Amino acid sequence: MLSIPLSSLLICAQTQIAPTRGASPYEAAPRRARAISRATPKKSAPDYEGCAYTRCGGVCVEWYLPDQVHGKRGDAMPAALKITSGSLCQIENSFRSFNLSAGKLALSIHLADSGSFFIPSKKFPGETYACGGQLAGDQTLHSGNVDFNGAHQPLIWFTGALKFVSQPFAVPADGPSPMTKTATFTMSGNLQGFLNNPFIGPPGPAVFDVTLKGKGVATVRFSATAGMSGRWVRSLFHQFE
Repeated sequence: MLSIPLSSLLICAQTQIAPTRGASPYEAAPRRARAISRATPKKSAPDYEGCAYTRCGGVCVEWYLPDQVHGKRGDAMPAALKITSGSLCQIENSFRSFNLSAGKLALSIHLADSGSFFIPSKKFPGETYACGGQLAGDQTLHSGNVDFNGAHQPLIWFTGALKFVSQPFAVPADGPSPMTKTATFTMSGNLQGFLNNPFIGPPGPAVFDVTLKGKGVATVRFSATAGMSGRWVRSLFHQFE
């Protein structure tokens, strides 16, 4: 099996392999491409550690991740920005918003969908529920406005993946009244922002490419039991602190 390090991803034009949308922060990061003919001697290629070549007999494109993602050889990865305030708000059949402030970055996103959070969803007594999930890729993160390093950008397109983790708890017993439950959560991931939509054409250089981390308290609202057993998850809020 061919092992390719993150600093050098090789895409074969003949087999038409392309990065999966939103599959990972690295696949979604801005890239500098160079077409390499099958006749190109290996010694003439850029001196990048771990460069690899396929033997498909066609023309290949080698994608190099930029320094702001993986750092130059021997450099440490950039420290994660800590989220000090913000929230993720998701209400059944309504808008979903995500905003945060983390050091030099502040942003506000109207999410296109709920990602891997399932709202609404029906839960039953005896089951467990966790306020965790993931927001990733163009379909969910989509676009929003950003303040980065003091410069305001009214429309930025996002790629990356943000994972929320929370301990599961028991679903409340059936009852005639709605109920709320709270649980702590942590969030971590990578986020990149571009002036142009990276999924319909070349996005140009990234406006920012950051690692984020945060924590806080999540609140989930369960409906009253109506008729048959079970409660519906109607809304979910994550408040950073």
